Amino acid sequence: MYYNILFVVSVILAGIYAAKSEEIIRMHDNLIVSIATLVESRDNSTGGHIKRTSDVVKILVEEIMNDKSDDALVSKRFYKEKLSFEEADKIIMESMGRHFDKQLEKYYLSAREKLQAYYSKPEV
Repeated sequence: MYYNILFVVSVILAGIYAAKSEEIIRMHDNLIVSIATLVESRDNSTGGHIKRTSDVVKILVEEIMNDKSDDALVSKRFYKEKLSFEEADKIIMESMGRHFDKQLEKYYLSAREKLQAYYSKPEV
């Protein structure tokens, strides 16, 4: 019994980990492109591009640090809208065998109803 509970928890954590990893890669790529774009917009006569780049980096870091969402797929982030449980569930199910071990699918399916109830509660 405890093994099954731990296994379900590990499936959920694996899903969160995979989603957060993909999210971090996207954020990293977007951050590099954004900073590169700012640096390319030089203002050589006043040096304003250096201050502008510094200000934008500070804002980005503050936004990232203030983002306390605990689930990447079903939480709104400053750079994306939240997904419904149904949309997140579809992504998780399509990821079985790729991002998640296919053997975990039965445990996820056994916990899906409780997860749906939890994530379908109205936000406070």
